[in-house]
Amino acid sequence: MIVVAGCKQESIQTGETGIEDYLNNNLPGWTLIDTADYARSWWSFYDKKETHNSITLDFNDDRIADHALLLKKDSSLRLVVLLGSGNKSYTHFIVDDFQPVYNGKVKDIQYGLAVEPPAQIDVLEPEEKSLILLFNAITLLDMEDRARIYYWRNNRVNTLYAK
Repeated sequence: MIVVAGCKQESIQTGETGIEDYLNNNLPGWTLIDTADYARSWWSFYDKKETHNSITLDFNDDRIADHALLLKKDSSLRLVVLLGSGNKSYTHFIVDDFQPVYNGKVKDIQYGLAVEPPAQIDVLEPEEKSLILLFNAITLLDMEDRARIYYWRNNRVNTLYAK
């Protein structure tokens, strides 16, 4: 059982949550990126003991654990969000504005995920913007920079471009 407490970043325990089965049945061939897939420079900013390829949070404020995963398949990377439905079942969506090319031979991934807790977010570049997060959100990191924030509002995913 996963308990979502505030904005604690937790790694995915695929066997416990049914995520592995869900991915195999609904997104065949897609796998979670591994620490070995990251660019060497990534680890100058982050600890190898930290998990950056997946997070658990309550994304849509329904008090059920949701998961954001960085997945790879062939030459593609995708951010997939699994919305928990209870009883270890999920519905998913694939974030359509994150589609970097992946080369498994080069091992140069420089993206990670973090939980963004409810707060006011102010972005100055590329243009001045403010956002008040009502629920936990998903931050897409590009190296040490916050590149995008995905948040739930009006029963759909919205994006704040921070870079």
